[in-house]
Amino acid sequence: MSKSPTLAMLPWWPRDYLAATRGMTLAERGAYTDLLFYSWDMGALPNDPTRLARMLGVHSDEFADIWPAIRVKFIQNAEGQIVNERLERERIKAADNKAKALERAKSGGKVTKEKWERDPEGMAASLAASRATSQATSPHDAGLQARLEEGSPTPTPTPTPTPTPSPTPTLGGGSKGEPRKIGNGRSEQTRADKIRLAAIGIEKGLDAETIHKQYGLTVDEVARESLRQGKPG
Repeated sequence: MSKSPTLAMLPWWPRDYLAATRGMTLAERGAYTDLLFYSWDMGALPNDPTRLARMLGVHSDEFADIWPAIRVKFIQNAEGQIVNERLERERIKAADNKAKALERAKSGGKVTKEKWERDPEGMAASLAASRATSQATSPHDAGLQARLEEGSPTPTPTPTPTPTPSPTPTLGGGSKGEPRKIGNGRSEQTRADKIRLAAIGIEKGLDAETIHKQYGLTVDEVARESLRQGKPG
C-alpha cells in the first residue's frame, strides 16, 4: 500500500459530503466515511472487499451488501489500489500549504514589505499562526522582553524621545502638556516607537499576547503600520 504525505488534519466540506452521500443508507455512509479516513491516513486502499471488511471490523458477507454503493466513490490507480479523487486533490493542496508554512518558518518568519506584496494571504496566515502558537518563555525571550521594556531591543542605540510637550496625548500621560516619565526617566514612547519596537519583538519571536500587553497593539496593526513606513513589521 503506497504511503502518502503525513497530514494530521483532513479538510472537510459538510455540504459536499451530504450531497455526495444523500442516497446512501446509514451503514453505507458510515463505512464510506471510515474508508475516507483510512485513505487520508494510509494512502491508497487495497482493491479487495475482504481486506476492506477486516479494516472496518465487519464480516465479509455484511460488507458485500454495502460495498457496491461505496465502490463507485473510488477509482483504481496505476498500482491497482483504489483512491477517492476528491480526497487526493485535497491532499495535494494540504501538502502544498504545509510545505509553504515550513518554508516560511525556515526563513525566520520575518514579514517584509516585499514578502507582503508578493504573498499577502500567506503572510496574513503566518501572522495568525504566530498569534496562536508563539510562546515567549525561554530565558532568551525573557531577556529580550526586558530589553524591549527598556526601549533598547537591539545593540544599536535607540534615540530617546525628547521630553517636550506634545499636542497628541500619550497613553497614561502625566500632567497636562507633559509626557509621563517611565522606567529610568525616559519619556512615554510615541505610537511610532511602539510600532517599531513591537515589530522588532515579532521578528525576535515575541507572541501576540506579549506584544499587546506591552505596547497596546495587535500583530496586524504592527504589520500594517510598519509596511506604511517601509520597514520590517
